Amino acid sequence: MAEKLAPKLKQITVKYDHLVLDPNNPRFITRHEDKVSEEDLLGQEVSGRTVDKMSKERYKIPELANSIKQNGWHPVDCIFVRKLQDQKDHYLVLEGNRRVTAIREIMKDEKVDSELKNRLKAIEVMEVLDSGSPAELQRKISYLLGVRHHGSLKRWTPFAQAHNIMDRYLEYSGQSQEIFEWNRDHAKKVADTLSITVDEVEERLKVYRLMSQVGNRTEVKTSKGGMKDRYYSVCAEPVLSPRKKLAGYIEQDPITFLLKEEAVMRINNICHFSEPDRKGAPIGNPQEWRYLDKILADEDQTKRQNMLKQVQEAKTPPSVVWAVRAKELAHYTWERWLLEVNSILKTVTLDELTNTASALPTVKKLLALITDLDGRDIYKEAGDAQGN
Repeated sequence: MAEKLAPKLKQITVKYDHLVLDPNNPRFITRHEDKVSEEDLLGQEVSGRTVDKMSKERYKIPELANSIKQNGWHPVDCIFVRKLQDQKDHYLVLEGNRRVTAIREIMKDEKVDSELKNRLKAIEVMEVLDSGSPAELQRKISYLLGVRHHGSLKRWTPFAQAHNIMDRYLEYSGQSQEIFEWNRDHAKKVADTLSITVDEVEERLKVYRLMSQVGNRTEVKTSKGGMKDRYYSVCAEPVLSPRKKLAGYIEQDPITFLLKEEAVMRINNICHFSEPDRKGAPIGNPQEWRYLDKILADEDQTKRQNMLKQVQEAKTPPSVVWAVRAKELAHYTWERWLLEVNSILKTVTLDELTNTASALPTVKKLLALITDLDGRDIYKEAGDAQGN
């Protein structure tokens, strides 16, 4: 019989300062080794770091706090919690860390009227409670959050989803980051828990492994830049793209999902993860990978190597490099047509063409070629290629 994953829930009222922010929230934990253990969750140092993370601009805590001040506290979406081990009345926030952080900011604001503060001193939350082992409880919590954040209810960022999927995969497989291997049976358990497909699990893990591997390189980890969760899309394109040339350029092992050493050097070189905000990177956005694939597929080896040199050494965006090459190829269209005409005409002499019945097949070929030219409107194509 399939395991029943939906957890039991109970509505309770908890003091706002007894709600503990989750430092392991997939929204902002960027490295698996940064995970905080249960016994350290209440520590002042950890709590301070978690608040600092939640206070970053992208989480829009001031905007959320101002909204509550102006419109009052209307808990239209549940805050989910679980009781901390060995703690009588403290609860870890599983869902709702932004709202709890905003409430804390409001309670520190001396300008906020006492009526609102009184309402926020203790708030209603949904406690996840189930008997069973910690692992069983974690699977049920994963299911609850998976339905919300991997489905259409309230999606996490792609990186946050990937981090959560990796946690579940390592749990079900008994593996660690160091001995990770892809297995569809393990992935199926994760997919069932989070209500997603096995293919989604595989895609997220491929990108997560790339980001972890590159982010943990000494030159990236100790730099002023570093791997950020917002770089998910630019990291995803080369490993998830169907473009075959790109897959060979940024090669990833099909079992461990680790990049080849040369690929690690290449991706950091053209994505500039070591630079603040990836300043000056030729791959400035995910779309640039598509132009790089066109460069890699160019049949002219000399041209291809020169274009790669412009991208890798001169740091020119692939779209700019390819635009020049595309204009060259547009001019070559005339050459190809003329070569085809030549291959037809050289089979007969001019005298044969005008005076013998044997030349009729050649004339038909020429007429077909002219018809094809008219249909393609090659004059317009050439003008478009030159920007006219």
